[in-house]
Amino acid sequence: MTTPGLIRLLPGQRQLIFNTDGSNARWYRVFNRGQSPMGVIYANNPGTTASLSQTIEPGRSMDFLAYRLEVRHLSGTHILDGLYEALP
Repeated sequence: MTTPGLIRLLPGQRQLIFNTDGSNARWYRVFNRGQSPMGVIYANNPGTTASLSQTIEPGRSMDFLAYRLEVRHLSGTHILDGLYEALP
């Protein structure tokens, strides 16, 4: 298992988690430890930039198979706090 990465976003900020050259998608788990919903933008096709989106509610996690994965602060004034990790 890999060491989780930290997500800390101020209102309006985005953070790129992973971007590939299109050769291999990767599984990632994103966990929202904050008080506000977290937006996730991802691409599950190698020729597309961020075409799909999901919302992760506070205290929840989601797994993504993606070629590109980005998280963003959706709303509120709180710092958005979360974790991400690559899955085997």
